[in-house]
Amino acid sequence: MSGIALSSAEGDESGTMNATEARLLRIEVDDGFLAGLELDFALGLNVIIGARGTGKTSLIELLRYCLDAPTFTDAAGPKVTQQAVAVLGDGRVTVELVLGDERMVVHRTARDEEPRGSGRQAFPVTVLGQNEIEAVGASPLGRLNLIDRFLGDRSEFDANVLSLGTRLRSLTSEVTNLREARAEIEGQIEMLSSVPAALDAARAEQQSALQSIEGADKQQKQLQALQTRSAALSTQSGVFQRSREALQHFGAGIRALLRNPAAPESWPSTAGEEDRLQPIRESFQQALRNLRLASSSVDNALQQLESVESTTAAERATFEEQARGLRRFLNQLREGFSAIARRVSELEEQAGELNALQALRDEQDRRISEVAAQRREVYRQLDAVRETRYKDRAGVAQRLNSELGKSIKVTITRSGNTTRYASAITAALRGTGLHYNRLAPVVASRMSPLELVESVETADRESFAQVIEIAADRADAVISGLAESNLADIISVPIEDSVTLELLDGVEYKDVNQVSIGQRCTVVLPILLSQHGSVLVLDQPEDHLDNSFVTETLVEVLRHRGGNDQLIIVSHNANIPVLGEADQVVAMGSDGRRAFVTSKGPLESAASVAAITTIMEGGAEAFERRARFYRKVLG
Repeated sequence: MSGIALSSAEGDESGTMNATEARLLRIEVDDGFLAGLELDFALGLNVIIGARGTGKTSLIELLRYCLDAPTFTDAAGPKVTQQAVAVLGDGRVTVELVLGDERMVVHRTARDEEPRGSGRQAFPVTVLGQNEIEAVGASPLGRLNLIDRFLGDRSEFDANVLSLGTRLRSLTSEVTNLREARAEIEGQIEMLSSVPAALDAARAEQQSALQSIEGADKQQKQLQALQTRSAALSTQSGVFQRSREALQHFGAGIRALLRNPAAPESWPSTAGEEDRLQPIRESFQQALRNLRLASSSVDNALQQLESVESTTAAERATFEEQARGLRRFLNQLREGFSAIARRVSELEEQAGELNALQALRDEQDRRISEVAAQRREVYRQLDAVRETRYKDRAGVAQRLNSELGKSIKVTITRSGNTTRYASAITAALRGTGLHYNRLAPVVASRMSPLELVESVETADRESFAQVIEIAADRADAVISGLAESNLADIISVPIEDSVTLELLDGVEYKDVNQVSIGQRCTVVLPILLSQHGSVLVLDQPEDHLDNSFVTETLVEVLRHRGGNDQLIIVSHNANIPVLGEADQVVAMGSDGRRAFVTSKGPLESAASVAAITTIMEGGAEAFERRARFYRKVLG
């Protein structure tokens, strides 16, 4: 569980700085606050300007809502959706875009659970609203998503992790059930543990009594043979009974499935003429036929078992009748012999049951070992998937460290975010009286979920105490507390890599959580702008930034954007469109009831210059007065 930090000299070349190229072409809104909006986007830098309340942020949130662009932090999700739905009203937002060589149109209403239209549903579009940029740097999930943005679509990775996690839960539950069954068997064995010694003593007593009976050698031998055979038949009866119960339970399960088959639904006419579920439905019908055949086979097996039981019972009755006759004969020879014989018969029956239980316990041990080995293999596969993802992230960190220079440092720690793992341990120990809030993070940092679960299952208190460095009695309390919890919740808990972002402040690097909001933004923004070929949408990135950073850093990055980059930025800072050499300036206005585009065009167009001068500079006169002041002061 120890972390592996990656500096600029480490990692591999697996991280990519370019996802599938995308470009937004157009957005249309037919109702709500932005009703009637039709806006084309240019390749390169699009800057949206306007006074407060003119719908700039609403436009950004509708873009995000229509494309279902993910938020970088959990806290932003519900708020973003609520805002977009409120702006949209009863209308529909439509976005036209290009992804690679594919042109597509996507639309969404407030009632739609997800975007509709042509093409795929996951688009390489990053949208960050107001105050989200600094939140990205402060959130472990936000920092991780910031790095994963460079890796493109992670649906396959997420699907693999989910599938393997589900398999781990299933196997762990199976191990738990097997161990509970084994414990019950062990309890029954413990109750019969004195039988072998008692049987030996009873047989010795019986033998002594038989030897004292003169002239009864033949009868004695016959009785011993009958008792041995009767005991064997008794053991068989126990085996038959358990087998019948198992078959009846299995048959009941099949009949339950047949009574309530979860059949595929009928193909609705609105889904198209071709019933694409027909092959699945045929396979389902075949499954039903197989279940009916299985049910019939189970009934046949029960009939066969009933016949064998009947034959065995009759045979046992015959032997027991013969034994009773011999015992009556021998009882006439020696008072009290029948009591000894019955005792031996009872103990022999119990000894047979003990042997069967011991064999069943051995089978449970074999099955537990087998399932545990399967689980270790699934965990190894999950770890391999995470290792591949870590290497991809490490490659991104290496390239970022190389491209961003010494002012910003990105470090990836393998499985470094154990917060959710520690929370799962805390939840499992709640109510035990232990100081779990301090203990859980220590356990999470020193033992993998698999190691912890195996220690609990095997009650390996000594190793646990040694690894966690706690007293043996406390280790025993922790193991006992965890044993009462659902271990499937612990072994399947996701453990993510952690991302550390640092800013060079003077001569030392400081973590983004230890710097000001403005400094945090100076770390996150260059990373966001380092990816090329995808769409980046920012709402007022200059918030919390001083003008020196805007002009010296942010504007410089914007000016050196790639030829296929597309940026859409809402801003109140004139330096961004002017010094950033915007490819298109969009000015927005509002009449109080709805917002609209008042002008759009290249930076040098008269409409753009007028909009920038009026909205961002306070008017031509204010701009000229500042210019005269600067000329006077600066000479």
